[in-house]
Amino acid sequence: MTLYEIYYHDQWRTNTSYGRQAIFTSLEKVEDYLFKNLDDWYDAALDAPITDLIEQVLQQHFHHVTIKTITVRDDGTVDFE
Repeated sequence: MTLYEIYYHDQWRTNTSYGRQAIFTSLEKVEDYLFKNLDDWYDAALDAPITDLIEQVLQQHFHHVTIKTITVRDDGTVDFE
């Protein structure tokens, strides 16, 4: 199972500014959430135009949002990215 954690933060991505906003089990729900809350994290003056939202967020193309993934395997091991 893969979990997707959405974090909002300042443009320098300092750990003290991170605030978890949501956690989901599907990328479709992540995309829906981000589009519904666009005004909270997207800055048209600073950020790249949105072409492939999920791919851009995973590659940290935006200044104020990051997605971290947590993968839980059947054997109980966990990876954080």
